[in-house]
Amino acid sequence: MNSSSKDKDIVVFAKSPLKREYLRNIMKDKSQKVICFENVMSCFDNLSAIKPDGIVLVTDSASLVWKFIFAIQYMQLPCLVILISDILDAAEFELVENENVVGIRTNQLDSQLYLCARDINVRVESGSENTDQPVIVGQSKEIRKIKSLLPSLANSNDPILIQGEHGTGKELLSRSIVTHINQNTVFVKYDCRQIRSLADVDGMMNKSLVLSSAVDQSLSHCGASNLLVNYFQNINLLPQSVQAELLLYLDDFELKKLVVSGVGPFKTKIIATSDENLDELHEKGKFRKDLYYRLNVFPIYLPALRARKEDILMLVDFFMIKTCAKVHKSFFALSTDATEKLYYYNWPRNVDELESLAERIALTGNESVIFGNDSFTGYNKNSNGSYIKLFADSSLKDLANIKRSLHSINRQPLKKICDKYVSQIEKKIMQKALECTNWNRKKAAALLNISYKSMLNKMKLYEIA
Repeated sequence: MNSSSKDKDIVVFAKSPLKREYLRNIMKDKSQKVICFENVMSCFDNLSAIKPDGIVLVTDSASLVWKFIFAIQYMQLPCLVILISDILDAAEFELVENENVVGIRTNQLDSQLYLCARDINVRVESGSENTDQPVIVGQSKEIRKIKSLLPSLANSNDPILIQGEHGTGKELLSRSIVTHINQNTVFVKYDCRQIRSLADVDGMMNKSLVLSSAVDQSLSHCGASNLLVNYFQNINLLPQSVQAELLLYLDDFELKKLVVSGVGPFKTKIIATSDENLDELHEKGKFRKDLYYRLNVFPIYLPALRARKEDILMLVDFFMIKTCAKVHKSFFALSTDATEKLYYYNWPRNVDELESLAERIALTGNESVIFGNDSFTGYNKNSNGSYIKLFADSSLKDLANIKRSLHSINRQPLKKICDKYVSQIEKKIMQKALECTNWNRKKAAALLNISYKSMLNKMKLYEIA
């Protein structure tokens, strides 16, 4: 982090040269070094060298904002992001706790931007972000709901059962829950495929506790704040001969505080995951009904990736930026054809498969691995409405904007009020169409059933760059 005596380094990203120059002049009023960019990948390639204290981002593209957030997270740049947009809400861009994103509307630019520039040194905390903590990426309705439940899941002492297909991120969610717990925590993972008796459970737990206490000396204190999170992976594969014993064992966890090898005491929390539906398994006699009800106090279902396609391109950006940042490779954007193939692919192995592919593309710097893979040749190009579904799944929130703005309308004619908000909605839909087509203006025009010329004119009218 730059010292307080040094001029603050500010990065300005804007497509419009006029806006870049305007913002440069405002930021220079605070004697700050300002570096301007109009190309996203060129900007990312230079961020780690610049180590900016703040980034001024002029855009109405949600995907672009997320790319910047991913980049600063994995480059370990604890800088303030100042988002200038009349459409996007800065509060929606939260990757980890205390993410520094501030939103400014264009009609407040002169006053608010100056204040943000003045306070950058105060608002940005010293030190690097922890890039190792688990991150749940996605803006689909299902993922938003799960992320909103994280504080409740962390604070509850009830067992949590996470179900979903293989590769949907059940362990990632379990570890995300743990990061929201404000206690000294030990995460003990039991692979139920390897459990043949309770002795296996005891052995895994003892080993984890001893190793954890050796690393974290605070765990050796005999306070009441230590928490043992027992994570039972693949609980559906637990042998039936062990299920009854495990039920008693789990009850015993809650009846006494655990003290193992001089470490503790520990309170306990139970998280179990299953690739199969346990309700159906117990109906078939393959899983104990009482154990199922014992675990299913706080149920969570992680949907398959094909059921939340609106998250696919965001996840691709996340994994590629994460990989490029960690191995210090240049960033690059996928072609429209590549993103279409990724979008329409069925992803039988879910997020795990997507992550593997995105990392391979980032490491090789070549998207040809997509086109050379026979699995991607059968995607359905003629699935009408697939992109349009993204409009339905995204919340426009224009009614809320209208409600907030009623106090400033000041008895304007109804037609003028309607024209204002119709323009806002039209701009937002155009922005979404461009995002869906990876900013291919001809394809976006075709998607919206307007001429290419009309598309260009409206982009110019609404200053969409």
